[in-house]
Amino acid sequence: MPFRKGRHLAPMRRAVIPSFFFAATLFGQGQLPPRITFDLIGVNEGLPHALVECFLEDDRGSLWVGMQQGLAVYDGNDFVSVDIEADGSPIGVRNLTKDGHGIIWVAAEQGPVRVDPVSRHAQLVAIPDSLKQGVETLWAHAVIVTGPNELLFGTHVGTFFLNTVTRTFRGLRYPDGAPVKTFWRDMLADTVRHGIWITTHDRGLVFYHTATGRLYVGEGDRAFSPLIAEKVVSLCHDGDGGLWCSYPRTGNIWHWDGTSSAVRAWDHVPGAPGTSLSTAWFLGRDRNGRIWGSASKPGGFRFDPKDGSAVVFDSEDLSAGSLPYGTIRNLYHSPSGEVWLANLLGIAIHDP
Repeated sequence: MPFRKGRHLAPMRRAVIPSFFFAATLFGQGQLPPRITFDLIGVNEGLPHALVECFLEDDRGSLWVGMQQGLAVYDGNDFVSVDIEADGSPIGVRNLTKDGHGIIWVAAEQGPVRVDPVSRHAQLVAIPDSLKQGVETLWAHAVIVTGPNELLFGTHVGTFFLNTVTRTFRGLRYPDGAPVKTFWRDMLADTVRHGIWITTHDRGLVFYHTATGRLYVGEGDRAFSPLIAEKVVSLCHDGDGGLWCSYPRTGNIWHWDGTSSAVRAWDHVPGAPGTSLSTAWFLGRDRNGRIWGSASKPGGFRFDPKDGSAVVFDSEDLSAGSLPYGTIRNLYHSPSGEVWLANLLGIAIHDP
């Protein structure tokens, strides 16, 4: 069954952590949206580690939680830690996905990790030394499914395809032969254009077309999208074939209209003109079309492109029910409608 806050968990507590709440007026209405409050699941409620990175719901309805120092699955009663079998060490998780067979794949500090969701057996799948460019520890930032038996793992020294049947790797390279080095953890599947958006360390945003194997990169491919080669950090779909993305060089948030190809930029949280953005580094979209994000300034935020409303969660407020440190590292929108936010202190849950 889909994950719900179980009665066997320790009682939820209101997050009494610094997080200023700001409500922007609705466009054309002059009304304030209702205050958004959060419950916090942290180490006191059974979470193995506080700093949460990502979520994944598997085919059986269990919720997997990736943390900076661990991987856990909620079994209906508790959070159960999953360690790598080889040495029993906690898995340092950056991203999660599942393949067509329901197997969980982890982009981890140790490299790619395969997890059987039933037995919870975790196995490190070593990348060959020939592809690691002399780096002993290869941190995997991102992972995404590219085919029936193929995954793409992004790391700081290269991006690698993994055949999940043969367990063999091959590198993704630019036309000039240089390896594609991912930046941060965003790789985004695009079913409209049949490919993968990849944020890279040295050449900005690139697009890999899965059918042809072509890599769109650099100024010469900006006719494909004006976002190509831009130094974006995080991106998400807008629901209409376009993209929202954060642009840390200027602190702006951009929207690319996939139909007209027009780009619009904001130096503040959209819908909250009184704010000032600095290094927006996460954007994610819930099922209702609202965009959640986080920036070094003003903190966390949510805006609705449909009605122009916005709320901002800063790190200055001490009130109960606020978002800890105004930080959002990832989000999960549960089947029951709750929005789960990956946070520095655990999981911040908003229940509408």
